[in-house]
Amino acid sequence: MPPSHTPQSNLISRLHCPTVSIGLIQPEPAQPLQLGRVELDFEDLSAFEQVRDQYSGLGIKFAGAIALQPSNPAFRHRSGSVVLMPMTNGLSFDIYLYRATQTVGAFVTGTKQVRLTAFDADGKVIAQSDTGVRQYVQEQRQTVDPLPQHKLELTAVGIARVKFASDTPFTLDDFFCG
Repeated sequence: MPPSHTPQSNLISRLHCPTVSIGLIQPEPAQPLQLGRVELDFEDLSAFEQVRDQYSGLGIKFAGAIALQPSNPAFRHRSGSVVLMPMTNGLSFDIYLYRATQTVGAFVTGTKQVRLTAFDADGKVIAQSDTGVRQYVQEQRQTVDPLPQHKLELTAVGIARVKFASDTPFTLDDFFCG
């Protein structure tokens, strides 16, 4: 028979397969992925784009958020021109972290208190922070003063999800975790 028509059994017997003793291979313990600090300025998003899994490659997923370029001068942005807000009439949105982290935060702007709540992988509240109870009311005039921006930041072991919430619309810019 020509070599191209060699029966399978002959090919297998001619293959050299080294044997490896299972006891000699010692797998190394799995190490957690260390990405360091992640910072998002949202400038890669378009206005009115629903924010969901655009940052899943960084281990971050959003629920209930939309990207905007604020036209109201009271809601200024910290960097660039794009911020996040809760969608439609919602007054909150969630951020899910594929890899639990110890620090999360962002810069928020709102007319009333904005709350940041951190949850562990089981959904248990592990930390909370807010901007305070001030309500900003401006006099009727031609120019509008920008609302103050507040840095909200939490540190806790095992943060798997965070919720930003308020009783009134608010903006979020420059999210970070790590």
